[in-house]
Amino acid sequence: MDRLMRRDSLAELIDWARGVRCEDLPVPVRAASKNTLVNTLAAMLGGSNAPGAIEGVRQVRHWGGRPESTVVIHGFKAPAPLAAFANGVMAHALDYDDTQVGTGFHPNVSLVPALLAVAETRSIPGNAFLAAHVAALEIACRLTLAATNRQKHPWLTTTLFGVFGAALGAGLVQGLDAGRLRHALGIAYSSAGGNRQGLLDGAMIQRVQPGLSAQAAVAAVALAAQGVTGAHDILEGRYGLYPSHYGADYEPRQLLEGLGREFRMLDLALKPYPCCSYSQEPIEAALGLVREAGFDAQAVREIVVSVASQHAAGLVDHPYAPRGCAQVDAQFSLQYVIGATALRGDLGLKDFQEAALHDPAVIDYSRRVRVVVDPKKEGTVELHMKDGSRRERRVTLARGPDLFGKLAECAALAATPLPEARVRALYDAAMGLENLADATLLAQEAR
Repeated sequence: MDRLMRRDSLAELIDWARGVRCEDLPVPVRAASKNTLVNTLAAMLGGSNAPGAIEGVRQVRHWGGRPESTVVIHGFKAPAPLAAFANGVMAHALDYDDTQVGTGFHPNVSLVPALLAVAETRSIPGNAFLAAHVAALEIACRLTLAATNRQKHPWLTTTLFGVFGAALGAGLVQGLDAGRLRHALGIAYSSAGGNRQGLLDGAMIQRVQPGLSAQAAVAAVALAAQGVTGAHDILEGRYGLYPSHYGADYEPRQLLEGLGREFRMLDLALKPYPCCSYSQEPIEAALGLVREAGFDAQAVREIVVSVASQHAAGLVDHPYAPRGCAQVDAQFSLQYVIGATALRGDLGLKDFQEAALHDPAVIDYSRRVRVVVDPKKEGTVELHMKDGSRRERRVTLARGPDLFGKLAECAALAATPLPEARVRALYDAAMGLENLADATLLAQEAR
């Protein structure tokens, strides 16, 4: 369709985002923003000592530069794009972040590090930070939903769409006008991408990609503020995001329909277990079975786990064999997480630490787990016992985590563990965000 005949969706999204005010937002939307913020901070703290994150922080230290923004837990400041990079890697390292239901999109691992980094360069009150977060998160979720048939395309939605949410949010925090905000998004488009191959290969790059998106977003905002211009028609132009990445597989109405009334960000799910989102319900089903009276892991001959689609199976049906980064292999192996759950009777961050990942008993037991594609039984775990009996449980939606408990659990495993008083102060600051005089307190409490 000719550009002159087409609705300028990006201009409308930017105008709406710039008009968002904290006091006008519905209570559930403000609560969801703060919940995902706490969840992301927890993931950052826990991921601060993870493979990939350690190396990323080491490199940022080596690069040095202007001390603008905090690298959480590690206690030093770096140029804002580099701090956003390091924090973004940490946020995704444990695969403990939020997920947009139905898309596999993890928006906040790029968005929150970018907002925190820019906020430290120019202090803003908590209510303005919250408004920027909601606006950016909502638009990032809508951009993702507008892409259809996502499973048949190779793009990693977390980074492909995350860089736009991060650039928009960081630009709002920076105080860019509508024109420069659009240029920031146009510049960020040059860095939009990411792929799933690192996941299949068990490589650290799987967790590094969101950090690259956060870094690119902060750099895009800085360049736009300096007057650099970006591509204009980045969504539906001839070489725009949707035509170039999804062909005809996009639905423009998802961008604007119900904007400001229906919040797509409310469809974010928070993980109770630190691994792929497709594993959450099976883990909870398995936990229910192993906690039944009289359960004996050694009496189990086979465990059958049902997933909804071949796409889901392609992400989590991987016989467990630790390779270069055992954490990545475990996070995306139903064989590992269900085997560990059955044998150990629980599943948490401790099960993704190095010693646990190389436990020969769990590696051997994981061979009893078989994954099948059955949409009607998605989330079902069946125990086939050696005596010929069978037990079965299905979970359709895993319970949400206790956020303070999750924050405390992650803080205890941080590169420098946070004492309980600091954990409580960080939690209270995030949950009272709209009342903070300066949003940089969040980064300071997590330092």
